[in-house]
Amino acid sequence: MFSLICIYLIGNPRSGIAVYMNYLIPTFTVSHLLIFTFAGLVAVSISLILCLKLGDGFSKLMQNIDYETLSISVIILMIIILYLFTFIYKRPILYIILALITSTAMGLIFHYVNVGKSNLMGVLIIPDMVVYYGMFFDFFIF
Repeated sequence: MFSLICIYLIGNPRSGIAVYMNYLIPTFTVSHLLIFTFAGLVAVSISLILCLKLGDGFSKLMQNIDYETLSISVIILMIIILYLFTFIYKRPILYIILALITSTAMGLIFHYVNVGKSNLMGVLIIPDMVVYYGMFFDFFIF
């Protein structure tokens, strides 16, 4: 919702879906904003009811799952998907391995030093600020 408000107020989309919405609707008016706000409120209301009705059963189901096995399975699945896309799109494997090691280390280091992972948002915010204020550097352009 905030991304849609940004499109309307400043004309600059702030997320991937907002960029696509800006592409589909080049002149984003207040009527578009009201329609999407109403649709968002209806979706949130329906999801609230579903969460309240299904939440207890799902939490009981999740108590029986081994968290360590689930975590290891997800990590292995992500690595397999990463290598699969690397070979499909014929990208340099060395850069992919470096990105995998770096992102894994960044995710783990915050856990071990008891710092919130929300601090990792600087990876997204700082380049966005640089681009938004018009300062382009060669190392930001891929």
